[in-house]
Amino acid sequence: GQAYLEGTFLDPERFPVLDITWKPKYMYVPSAPGAFSTMKDSLDKILARLEEVDVEGIADNINQLLVELKDLLQSSDPNAESVNLPQIMARLDSILERVDRQTANKSVEIDRFIRNMKMISDDIKELTAMLKRHPSEIIFSQPPAKSEMIK
Repeated sequence: GQAYLEGTFLDPERFPVLDITWKPKYMYVPSAPGAFSTMKDSLDKILARLEEVDVEGIADNINQLLVELKDLLQSSDPNAESVNLPQIMARLDSILERVDRQTANKSVEIDRFIRNMKMISDDIKELTAMLKRHPSEIIFSQPPAKSEMIK
């Protein structure tokens, strides 16, 4: 995988410095999770929760509901509860109209969110490509001067 080093000043209360009881041989630089690591951890948690969703169970329940609905609609049993299909369809139309109005009101926000996510994705790709070409720019604002030996 790829690794990078980010030099940033962080809130010491949120990321306290490790209390070491020994004297290190080399200079000690405190560390904290980076923005990419934090974002990756959040995405990993979301994906793990999605993996826990019982899609087959949901599909089985929907299938069972549809079978029961079909049986109820086709029932010729005089003791069965009466089904007023036109009333059900009218209520369903009303519900769908409300859903359409709600999503229409939010469509601008949804479109803006999708555009922002695409821009973030493009920026991350550009940043990653730049870091592959010039990894030293993470620490320095420009590439280091060429050594006399390399010239």
